Amino acid sequence: MVEPSEMRHSPAMRRLSMVAALVLASSCTGGGGQICSDVQCNAPTCCGGACSTDADCCRDTVCSTSGRCIPESCVGCGELGCLVDFAACDAVCIPPDRCGEACANDAECGQGARCEAFPSGSRLCVPDAFDDQCRACGAGGCTFSPVSCEVSCTEPPTIDAGTSIPDGGAPAAPSCTACCEPCQTDADCCAGAYCGESAMGGLFCFPVECRTCTYGCTFTCPG
Repeated sequence: MVEPSEMRHSPAMRRLSMVAALVLASSCTGGGGQICSDVQCNAPTCCGGACSTDADCCRDTVCSTSGRCIPESCVGCGELGCLVDFAACDAVCIPPDRCGEACANDAECGQGARCEAFPSGSRLCVPDAFDDQCRACGAGGCTFSPVSCEVSCTEPPTIDAGTSIPDGGAPAAPSCTACCEPCQTDADCCAGAYCGESAMGGLFCFPVECRTCTYGCTFTCPG
């Protein structure tokens, strides 16, 4: 597994990120929207550390053949391995040489790739992990970029139900609580946020992305 150089939050460790979240919340001003932005999961503290087995590494990381803890996502990269940014604990699979090129069969795609038939009728070389990466996107499906050899999830259209525009043309006041604002339950928060406990006390609306970050998250409040 190749690695050159490597963020997360879970309900169990939610308090790790809430300190930063509350500081951000205290500096927010009104009238700047309802959704938080720049959401990033914090990196595992062990990423890049020395190891002998997976047991030496923290959650969401594994021990590489070179003896360093790397993102678990590298496992899905197959025989070509991955490129790792240890600072962010993020990994990118090394693309096959012929990735994105037209093909007729798997043999033409070479190591780490296979020939995939797309709905458009074209057949292109894709990474061996293509099916797993696309399946992880869920019902929304995925898109493939032949140029970058990247598989990305299709974003479903979002509708902000918290604000309406009456006949007068001016937006009505939000019927939900904006991200970074105090709340009582998840139902209080606008779409894209949930009600979570702050490390400094009290409940606030936080980005839903933070639910899946094992090691906490950082984000920018609206306003």
